[in-house]
Amino acid sequence: MNGPEVPDENWLAREFVDQALSAGNIGLFSWNLASGEITWSPHHYLIFDVDPGGPAITYDLFRSRVHPDDIDELEAQVKAARASRSSYKHEYRIVRRDGRVRAVMGVGRFVRGLRGEEVCMSGVVLDTTEAHQLRIELEQRVRQLATLVENSPDLIVRLTNDLRLVYVSPVIESYVGLAREHCLNRSILDIGLPAEFAAKLAREMALAVQSGQASMVESHLRGKNDQTRYLESRLVPEFAPDGAVESLLTITTDVTAHALTKRALAQSESRLRALADALPPLAWSAHADGYIHWYNQSWFRYTGTTEADMAGWGWQSVHDPALLPLVLDKWKGCIATGEPFEMVFPLKGAHGAFRPFLTRARPIKNDQGQVEQWIGSNTDISGYGPLTASALQTPAAQP
Repeated sequence: MNGPEVPDENWLAREFVDQALSAGNIGLFSWNLASGEITWSPHHYLIFDVDPGGPAITYDLFRSRVHPDDIDELEAQVKAARASRSSYKHEYRIVRRDGRVRAVMGVGRFVRGLRGEEVCMSGVVLDTTEAHQLRIELEQRVRQLATLVENSPDLIVRLTNDLRLVYVSPVIESYVGLAREHCLNRSILDIGLPAEFAAKLAREMALAVQSGQASMVESHLRGKNDQTRYLESRLVPEFAPDGAVESLLTITTDVTAHALTKRALAQSESRLRALADALPPLAWSAHADGYIHWYNQSWFRYTGTTEADMAGWGWQSVHDPALLPLVLDKWKGCIATGEPFEMVFPLKGAHGAFRPFLTRARPIKNDQGQVEQWIGSNTDISGYGPLTASALQTPAAQP
């Protein structure tokens, strides 16, 4: 009995080559310049969507598959390679029978005979459609990112790990009055920034490079038009594949408006507190849950207590123990309902004696009607006669 036929070595070699070409999406071609005959490998037919059993491959057939917008450049590349006796490598598009467009990379060279005459052109074609599409998408994203960066109101800078500027966004001119062309390839210390400001930035940048940790730097400088600008800079190390810091990205935001508003609010709050401390009535403020977190100085002068004594619900210590349950009941009820509090009760002074006070507290509510804090005052009414039991329920008469 005859055994199975064993393929010859040449057959196996061809099979291995075909498998490799198919896996790599690669086609082989050879163009006989004398006869005009063109030979394609099996996978070349698949790439160009040509029937292997159809008419013989001609240059006109090949040319008909090339995208009309790419044919002139392709032929110019081939002509230049032929004239210079060098190889060519060129990416172009082809159009398949169903109208789909694919991208291919053609690599070829002209083969010469013993007398130097051109015999044929041979080469490979690689289907690069997926890589081509990814490159187009990447280029589009890079353009979009560049547009965002170039038009960002933030100052965006990239520096090498030795703090030389390799990219500066155009907004630097409005920040410090420097043209970005002037800054490129210079150290952060050498571009003309105020010495103290530049030195602070350089120290923080060097620390970010050394530690590999992002950080935030607050600074200010007198910039263009002699105006002080308040800045916040985010320092972000960028890493090489081996994990070393190769560059530093900094994003600087002008927070001048916020800083000035914050300062104005602080000054306003300081003035209001000074005014509150100068007023004769005892004043205080509490969180929404009734926890008192601030008293004016009149309170401490009258009660002889300290902030530590009075924190939270410590105020109970200056109340008459017999009347405190009534005060607590009414205060907790107002906290629960958000209704204003108003009541007359005695408070113990630093001298140990009790004096009657008219106490009022008003809720401060947000847009949703929720209480955010309470503002209260205690007015000494000892000059209006003795405190009676009915006064605990009804506010004292006003003069």
